[in-house]
Amino acid sequence: MTVVFAVDALEYELVEDFDCANMKQADYGKTDISEFTEPRTMVLWSSFMTGENKEDEILARGDEEMWNTEFSLEETFFSNFEDPKIIDLPGYSYDRSQHERERELLKKFFEEAEGEDEKKEVRKEYNRHGLEHHRRIKEEFLESLEEGHDFLLGYFSA
Repeated sequence: MTVVFAVDALEYELVEDFDCANMKQADYGKTDISEFTEPRTMVLWSSFMTGENKEDEILARGDEEMWNTEFSLEETFFSNFEDPKIIDLPGYSYDRSQHERERELLKKFFEEAEGEDEKKEVRKEYNRHGLEHHRRIKEEFLESLEEGHDFLLGYFSA
């Protein structure tokens, strides 16, 4: 089985500096993303799974619409496997309601919250919401390790 533990915005240098041994699996390394002018989540993961630079295509959709991007199995390298499982990957199997709620809470924090007390409550809700989602993805990922898939990718935004 091929397993990809996909951590969004993971800083390779910090993994090295802090010698995060559990992040350094049999194969790990730093991905060269210098070809991208805006290395954003949807741009990078869409390009990763399709094997093509999708930056222009994704950015042309605009900030809101890009999150509705969903590539089919046939458009990705996942189709090379007999029984792939892809968990919560932007542009493929991402839980858009999760993203929408995060954006709502960020907008509330930065644009609507009045005073530090309200910001503190919004921050608590944002963190709670994100942690619950992370725990669900983690549980599904760990269960999937035992299901016999020949390819497993779990995407973790936190």
